[in-house]
Amino acid sequence: MISKRKLTGPFILALALHVLLLGVFMLSFDSKSPVFETGPEPEIIEAMVIDESLIQAEAERLEKQQQNKLFESQRQIEEAQRQEDEKLKQQQLVKQQKKMAAEKLKAEQLAAEKRKAEDASKQKAEAERVASEKRKAEEAAKQKAAAEKAKAEQSAAEKRKAEEAAKQKAEAERVAAEKRKAEEEAVKQKAAAEKAKVEQSAAEKRKAEDAAKQKAEAERVAAEKRKADEAAKQKAAAEKAKAEQSAAEKRKAEDAAKQKAEAERVAAEKRKADEAAKQKAAAEKAKAEQLAAEKRKAEEAAKQKAEAERVAAEKRKAEEAAKQKAAADKLKAEQVAAEKRKAEEAAKREAERLSELARQQAEKLRQEEEARKQAAAAAEEARKQAEAKRQQALASAKDDAKKAIASKVERGWVRPFSSQGQLKCTIKVKLLSDGTVMEARVVSSSGDAAFDRSAELAVRKSSPLPIPRDRELFNKEFKEFNFDFEPH
Repeated sequence: MISKRKLTGPFILALALHVLLLGVFMLSFDSKSPVFETGPEPEIIEAMVIDESLIQAEAERLEKQQQNKLFESQRQIEEAQRQEDEKLKQQQLVKQQKKMAAEKLKAEQLAAEKRKAEDASKQKAEAERVASEKRKAEEAAKQKAAAEKAKAEQSAAEKRKAEEAAKQKAEAERVAAEKRKAEEEAVKQKAAAEKAKVEQSAAEKRKAEDAAKQKAEAERVAAEKRKADEAAKQKAAAEKAKAEQSAAEKRKAEDAAKQKAEAERVAAEKRKADEAAKQKAAAEKAKAEQLAAEKRKAEEAAKQKAEAERVAAEKRKAEEAAKQKAAADKLKAEQVAAEKRKAEEAAKREAERLSELARQQAEKLRQEEEARKQAAAAAEEARKQAEAKRQQALASAKDDAKKAIASKVERGWVRPFSSQGQLKCTIKVKLLSDGTVMEARVVSSSGDAAFDRSAELAVRKSSPLPIPRDRELFNKEFKEFNFDFEPH
């Protein structure tokens, strides 16, 4: 970008050239005391002719050169602006590519985590299926042993045991019902606590985001030093968010491990209860065949109950997974929104910077145009002043030449005896470049023929006449002119 110093250099050079030309012009003649030499021999006049068209052409050339430099400066400014725009587009493209790559990597990580979770779920389901089949086989073997043992027992003992088993079954069902109720209450309390914790975390996060927004707005107005501090704070906040996310994932993994351990404990207790129930049912079946129908009914009820509990457990697990997924989706959406706000603020700051740059460039162009106009006006004013001085000098030289010619002719004039009074005639005179008179004839008579002839003779006798040194003035005014002869 061309600076003002580079633009003022040609202007100063042009102004100096005009002053030099004006000085040469002023030195080319002496307007105060013109020297007119007369003699029988033509004098050699050394004069410098300054053509006004050359001065005008030089001024136009300098002005055109100044305009070319101004156009070149504007072109360079536009080129710099274009390069700046290209650079900005490249930066935005690189930033967008980085963002897309980061989003793609994040999506791949989420997909990998999802596949890992699905694999873990499949492995867990397979392990549960194998354990269930193993439990079924063990239960069948136990039932068979219990049946064989029950056949050998006496009927009275079977009846007594059946009554005892009925009492124990009722007690076990009561205990199981109370246990289920307590477990459900604990699950509800835990869900409520987790929900309150999530809501509190979300509220704190929203509060932190509002504070961050206010802080970002304040820091946007601050100086560049505060911008650097803001960048450091944003980096620290990003690291803190990353640490919090890692801690949340760690807590999530710990909660999942706790839930898994709790589920395994409940399953173990359930298996023990089922085992006891099955043992009791087998004992009842062995004790009395008449109680077989009741035993089958009790087993069916136990199976339905177990199925209902399994379905309820799976439902609770699915709800928990859905809540965790919703929380993760919400966290991801909040992160995306934060990144979007950050990108919008950066784009806004960049747009403001470009707008300020364009305004400064427009102001600079306006100042340069104003300087060019002032320079052109100064040059035109100098030219006008020089022209006025030149015209004044030419007029003065013209008057001096006419006075010198009149004085020389009057000194060489001899008044006729017949001419009396104040007479005047006009003589048309033609001169050579050295002042030699080629022709002198009266074009306006005084009314006295003798006076007219004496006037013509005086002009011819005074040849060569004193003429100005300026060739242009001579060619225009004295090469052929009318001379008013009125001697005193």
